[in-house]
Amino acid sequence: MATWTPEITAGRLLLLEWDGASLGAIRVLADDGTMPNLADLFRKSARMKIEWTGIGNPASAWTTLRSGRPPEEHGVWDDSYLDHRRGWVRPVDLATVPCPFLPELLHACDCDSRAVWVSDGTAAPSIWSQRPASREMLVDQVHKTAGLFKRLTETVQRAAAESEWRLLEVRVQAVAALQHRVWHLLGIDSEVGGIASWGAIVREAFAALDRMLGELGEIADRNAAALTVASPYGFVRSREKITLAELLRRKGLFEVAGGLARTEHRARRCLWRTVRPLLSRRNDRATGGVDYPVRALLPADWRRSRAVALHGDQAALVYLNTPERFGTQTLSTLRAREQALADATGALQEARHPVSGEVLFADVFSTVEKCGSDPLERCWPDVIGLPVRGFQTRHRPDHKRQLLRPDPSLAAIQGGDGLLLMQGRGIEPGERPAVKLTRVAPLLLDLLGAKGAAKPEYSLFQQLPAAGVRCEKAPSYGFESA
Repeated sequence: MATWTPEITAGRLLLLEWDGASLGAIRVLADDGTMPNLADLFRKSARMKIEWTGIGNPASAWTTLRSGRPPEEHGVWDDSYLDHRRGWVRPVDLATVPCPFLPELLHACDCDSRAVWVSDGTAAPSIWSQRPASREMLVDQVHKTAGLFKRLTETVQRAAAESEWRLLEVRVQAVAALQHRVWHLLGIDSEVGGIASWGAIVREAFAALDRMLGELGEIADRNAAALTVASPYGFVRSREKITLAELLRRKGLFEVAGGLARTEHRARRCLWRTVRPLLSRRNDRATGGVDYPVRALLPADWRRSRAVALHGDQAALVYLNTPERFGTQTLSTLRAREQALADATGALQEARHPVSGEVLFADVFSTVEKCGSDPLERCWPDVIGLPVRGFQTRHRPDHKRQLLRPDPSLAAIQGGDGLLLMQGRGIEPGERPAVKLTRVAPLLLDLLGAKGAAKPEYSLFQQLPAAGVRCEKAPSYGFESA
């Protein structure tokens, strides 16, 4: 399939990173008058679908989009990782990802270029932490979201005026947080319904986002910059959550702790929940993942369990219970490890929906076989399973031993194709061929005139500093919810 490349270069680029925008879904909002600025952008932009990779975790997807590298190279599979040397599951720190992002790639091509990052931070998840239970609650959440967009717009305006930027990145997470809870109210998915009057209220949040989009367009025009909207994935109707502990348990791979071990786990968990607020060490570059001691996180019988899942709700991330990982002797021989690896892979591959009989995982692989890297050295899971669209995962055991269970608080989750809209002088509007997620960063760099910067054959990655070291810390602007 031919890949489209911009024929012109732009002196500047304003990139709106819209978390969770489906091309088909936002077309509905553009066509029905909810988002007139978006409708205008559709008419004037080159439009592309970003092919769904099956990885719905935001940290992984955005790292791929901004680096041009797949997860097997940048190493981010989830917003958390197992630090087996210390016995903790910790949030991923994006500053230590061993490949450069757009600001560093641009800086390496032009050392005078400046990139600015603006984000709504952790404000949106706190607003939409619950599914609205009443009309009044929904009105309050939408009102706070509209206020968030207004403050974010003001922050972008200040950032654009205060710095001589060449790349201005604006991350909006509020839409994804909103869609998790009220997707069914938008009338986009024909299989779900909602209260019509509530749908009108939700559309007010998208109308506020559209006003922000109009302001960003004006900022781009004033600075002779191209305007691009990108999202690595869309949203699909939420189905059920797969209980990984139960799936592994049915295959003889996992056992729940009992007796004294169970009591010890509960004591550790209670102690950590008490101490954690006092020892908060939140890093601005962290993704917001889990931060827990392993022994307080999962009530596992470590003497009998051969495999465990400790974190992640967008994929099955399975670790073998080896001495190097957890200090146990359960898998002390090579033969035992190979058998456990085969059993864990087979358990995910064979998993079926108990009612429909459909497979639950679209792709299952051993990281050492697929990626050619030592998962222990890179702090990766041994086996990864990507669920079928609409399904999520949970790692804690279910006391009813259910393999699947619904989550009434979730209306939709990440899944399906994303989008890329590019508007600027000389960019011919119209539909373009779909692009792979790894191709987005090279496209944006081509648009900025830094051609080839993120392509595999280019030697820039070898010229940059070692993993975890940045050429230049891009200025960032952000705020928390009031």
